[in-house]
Amino acid sequence: MSVPLQLRNADLRFTANSVILDNVDAGLGHTAARGRVTVRDFSDPHLEFSLAANQASVQELESIFKVQNKPGSDRNILSRFTGSGQLTVDKVTYDQVTLSNLRSTVALNHGVVTLKPLTANVYDGRQSGAVVIDTRAHPATYTVDSKLENVDANQFLSSISSIKETIFGRIGAIA
Repeated sequence: MSVPLQLRNADLRFTANSVILDNVDAGLGHTAARGRVTVRDFSDPHLEFSLAANQASVQELESIFKVQNKPGSDRNILSRFTGSGQLTVDKVTYDQVTLSNLRSTVALNHGVVTLKPLTANVYDGRQSGAVVIDTRAHPATYTVDSKLENVDANQFLSSISSIKETIFGRIGAIA
């Protein structure tokens, strides 16, 4: 990781082969998260978590978890973990697109991060679907299965294209 994980608070409990972090308050870049994390089997770490974050910038997270091709290591930190959990994020930005109230079940599999099902509010409408992020490649690759419902056409098209203040109404799409 290119920036340190800031662990501001956590209640720790240790067992024979795990650590449980309750009341986690952590930061990574501009993202602050709270929740619970359990790490099992330190030789092949398996995470279980429930986290709620205030915001997430996809570009910032990509730069933090960027694959560093260092001699003797072709793996990024996410490639070391398996696990699953629940994630909520108040605001997610990707380029000019903003999602709010994102909720997802997350699966980690040695650098492949699957968010499914994923739901969020987008431009007064709703998005649902799944996202698979392969962080093992540089740059990371994304597979998106998305359904948009009742989205404000002007706000959406203005955020992803040069079409500004031209098309109005509600749109839906499956991609």
